[in-house]
Amino acid sequence: MDLPSPLGPLAACAPSDEEVVRRVLAGEVALFELLMRRHNQRLFRTVRALVGDDDGAEEALHRAYVAAWRGLAQFDGRAAFATWMTRIALRSAGEFARRERRIHEIAEDSATGIPRALEVEAADATLSRKELAAVLEQAID
Repeated sequence: MDLPSPLGPLAACAPSDEEVVRRVLAGEVALFELLMRRHNQRLFRTVRALVGDDDGAEEALHRAYVAAWRGLAQFDGRAAFATWMTRIALRSAGEFARRERRIHEIAEDSATGIPRALEVEAADATLSRKELAAVLEQAID
């Protein structure tokens, strides 16, 4: 006895990811949206786990989709499309997280370093240090 598909009657005729990729590469570019819709929820959750917030996850995932679109011709089908896309998303999330860390480090460094960077040494400071060193040497001797 055949049970109906839980995805409804269209599930049986829905093309596989690999078929969609083939058709996108053949010119049906609008089908790329189908791939995005199929995998977006899982990819978003994966990326958010690495990035830590929704806004960052959205940006990282957007960059991943752009990278996948640009590199779609390199998808060779050795792994499932979902696996290939997850690797791209993880790489994008890692790059995003590293960039955000660097931005925060630079901001912290510049916040603590600005007062020292703006300090101007007096013109005769070097001479004063030399004189002080000479006085100290004489006192020690």
